[in-house]
Amino acid sequence: MTYIIVGPGLRDNVSLENLFPLRTVEEVSPAKKVEELDKPVSADLAEHQAHAKQAQQTYRATAELSHEREKAIYASQIMTNSVVTVSDKLLLSAAWNLLEEHEFRHLPVISENDGLLVGMVTEHDFMMSATDIGGLPPLINSHAQIQFVSQLMSSPILSASIDTDIHELAKVMYERHIGAVPILDKQGELAGIITHRDILKALVKTEPLELWI
Repeated sequence: MTYIIVGPGLRDNVSLENLFPLRTVEEVSPAKKVEELDKPVSADLAEHQAHAKQAQQTYRATAELSHEREKAIYASQIMTNSVVTVSDKLLLSAAWNLLEEHEFRHLPVISENDGLLVGMVTEHDFMMSATDIGGLPPLINSHAQIQFVSQLMSSPILSASIDTDIHELAKVMYERHIGAVPILDKQGELAGIITHRDILKALVKTEPLELWI
């Protein structure tokens, strides 16, 4: 299995089929044939065709250099290895300072008891709970309803293994509206993290980009 739901005392494998139940496809009517136009090609169209040809030539030139670039297939190839984490017992003020200092939006949360991944605390979590934590930056005091990371973090969360196909992972992140996915090694320990930025960076650095709609 490549996906794991993690949380305090929780380690459940989940298949891609369970993440995305199959949907029936409605029958559609055949497309109508578009007749070719007998009108002469306009100057604007000719210019557009010239630009398109130039773009194709540029793409082919880039493709010829693909042997010099590494093809990214697995999560381990594009993940950020040096992951900044926080303890579930950490004060929210300290966690917020880490987000601000490193300009992060996501922080994986590690259990202080066993060192395993148990959740994720995000910039969005702070924004949504500003009233309960005393504002932003959080002012931890006796009146705050939430003071520790364990009280604010999202849990359980979806994680993936290091051998997860990145195209499949990108699909999951897009369709599930997930901003970051922790990556676990074969021992189930945190090995890295993949965000939208990591995927975009991989598109730039690896083989020539191919887009499908």
